[in-house]
Amino acid sequence: MPELGRRHEVLGILTASATLLVGLALWSYDADGGENWIGPVGEALAGVLATAFGIAAWLVPVELALGTARLFTRTTGSLGIGRVASTVVIVLIGCAMVHLALTGQTVFGGHLPGGLLGEVMGEVLRSLLGVAGAYVVGTAILLITIVLRTPFSVIESVRKSGLLSLAGAKRARAWLRDAWAAWREAKELERLEREQAKAAAAPRIISDSTLDETVDPEDGVEPVIFADADPADVELEASFAADEDEEEEEEAPAPPPLPKKKARASRAKAPAGPTIVAPREEAKASANRIRMPEVQGDFELPPTDLFDAPPAQQIQIDAAALRANAAQLTEKLEAYRVKGRV
Repeated sequence: MPELGRRHEVLGILTASATLLVGLALWSYDADGGENWIGPVGEALAGVLATAFGIAAWLVPVELALGTARLFTRTTGSLGIGRVASTVVIVLIGCAMVHLALTGQTVFGGHLPGGLLGEVMGEVLRSLLGVAGAYVVGTAILLITIVLRTPFSVIESVRKSGLLSLAGAKRARAWLRDAWAAWREAKELERLEREQAKAAAAPRIISDSTLDETVDPEDGVEPVIFADADPADVELEASFAADEDEEEEEEAPAPPPLPKKKARASRAKAPAGPTIVAPREEAKASANRIRMPEVQGDFELPPTDLFDAPPAQQIQIDAAALRANAAQLTEKLEAYRVKGRV
């Protein structure tokens, strides 16, 4: 086992170095003249890979990296002919698919996108199956090769993709539902705020009974007067109502006086001294009360000459007065060091 472990480490170091060399050679290679970090050897190797495989030349460092990981993890399984054959199939079909997808373009400074192998395989598939058929057959061969070489399962991948898509759809639906609920709640709050502002700005309608119960005259609160009513008219109507109330009180017959009870003889006379009298509320004359003038004689209509047009007015301007004002204004301007002529 120790010898096997050392051998794996040595082979892993070699394959890791080869992976870096091939990768840097392809990265810096350009047929028109690149930097060529690996020198002439790297340039020649990259030229061969680009000519043969095109873009699929990157599969070489990828396969070397996978082999490096296999060696460092000390996987005991043998490579076998099947793995080598599957790698060759993936490279050939990959070159053909790249050639069909990037027809007419160049890579690595002038090489074919699928290389010479891709051109041959791609044109054969196109001539036999057409472009669409070549894509279908190439995709099927790649999937079969990957399933045979790796533990990859197409059915399991489709199932996982469906589950992920369903979970994403549920999350999107929940997000949309929450966003819709938040939008409706915001609109409802805006509507309530508008209604409250409208109710606060609307005039208050107070009836007589409500006014008597809620408004105290001693507090100095005046009743609401609508915009259509004139304040003077409201005061006049209030004075008329007060006059009518006084007349009704005067016309109402006073109740007969109650018979006075005879003072008892045993009651002693009140002692001389100050007498406590309960205060009486006297009706105060309203300061805002307006007395209407009494009409004397019959009512006469105003004369009709009020509708005549007013006489024309002519404005007479004295030229001498204008000249005098202009001269005085010129003097004032000169006093403020302003030169001008009016």
